[in-house]
Amino acid sequence: MILEDDFFEKSARKRAETSIELAKWGWYPTPYAKVGGNLRKLQQQNDINTFFMKRNRECLDENKQYCLQHAKERTGVLEAAFRLHHAGEYYGAIPIFLAQAEGVFNEEFKRSIFNNKSRSYEKINEIRKFDEGVFFDAFLSSTFVKNQIGADKSICSDAQKQRGPNRNGIMHGDVRHVDYGSEINSLKSISLLGCAIWLSTLNSETQLICTINNGDQVK
Repeated sequence: MILEDDFFEKSARKRAETSIELAKWGWYPTPYAKVGGNLRKLQQQNDINTFFMKRNRECLDENKQYCLQHAKERTGVLEAAFRLHHAGEYYGAIPIFLAQAEGVFNEEFKRSIFNNKSRSYEKINEIRKFDEGVFFDAFLSSTFVKNQIGADKSICSDAQKQRGPNRNGIMHGDVRHVDYGSEINSLKSISLLGCAIWLSTLNSETQLICTINNGDQVK
């Protein structure tokens, strides 16, 4: 069966739409926690958090191993964070996951994954000629969503907190955000970390392929 480019474009567009909607709830795609699911039905039943909490619990070990394997220079701090998560010490785990996600993403893309003020694609490489480029762009779109995780610390209602931990409030010790220590917030932070490492790895690998191909052309 030969699949036309149009199939990949439509498929990528659907994934982008789903990724964006899930990011509004604080969930991010990883290699093991896919964005599939009947999103419309979940929205109607208000079950997005329940469904994706279960999915991310089930693939926790796979996500952990992926993070450790692809961010080896951060092994010590990531292992400590996962130990805290497994022990139910979510107050300790979440700040580490959030900080490391920001560090990984900024290192590769030269912008904060939490920056809601000036989000642009200027620093993102054009990789559509790469086999899975459109899928990369689809998942990358989730990092441009203005959501509770990257919101100002003044965003602190109970309804808003259902959509994820507030990084600014947590890191700055705001008293309105001292109730962040839950399993679901820790799983959301892990999904953000896994997504940051995944996208950074894909982008780095693509740059290497482009460099090698350009070198071959010069020869």
